[in-house]
Amino acid sequence: MIKIKKNIYYLCTFIISLSIISCNSGDDEVDTAWKNTNEAAFNALKNDTAYQKASIPNGGNENYVYYKIIESGSKDSAAIAITGNTISTAYTGKRFVDDVQFDSSTNFKFTIKKGDVIDGWLIAIQNMRPGDRWEVVIPWHLAYRHSGNAGIPGYTCLHFDIHLKEIIE
Repeated sequence: MIKIKKNIYYLCTFIISLSIISCNSGDDEVDTAWKNTNEAAFNALKNDTAYQKASIPNGGNENYVYYKIIESGSKDSAAIAITGNTISTAYTGKRFVDDVQFDSSTNFKFTIKKGDVIDGWLIAIQNMRPGDRWEVVIPWHLAYRHSGNAGIPGYTCLHFDIHLKEIIE
């Protein structure tokens, strides 16, 4: 009787383990396809003359976003947001590949520093002047990376319409 219970226990453990492994394998395939789709869409912007590259000023070019100017702020303004500045923005955020909106705000204020916003935002904002409104496309590794966020699967490139309203300082 004890031997039968042990066999049933081992059989159940084996079936549960197999189920977990099989689920994870499928998730990896979906993640890989989603990642590849997002990377291909982002890389295609390299050939789109409407978009330009932006990286952290004096910070190297290995991490960059693509942007398209919708409206230019004051060209007379020498002010560019830098680390430590508090700024006010309005934005709409969508997933780039399928255009699903996940967030928006008409008055989002934050201080420019690592960890307050995604890295792609830091790159874009530090290249903008007050009054600028840009369409910004951020690669997944400068957004929510492999883990994702609410309504945003891992490996998702993001598309923002960002208006830098003012540098509050």
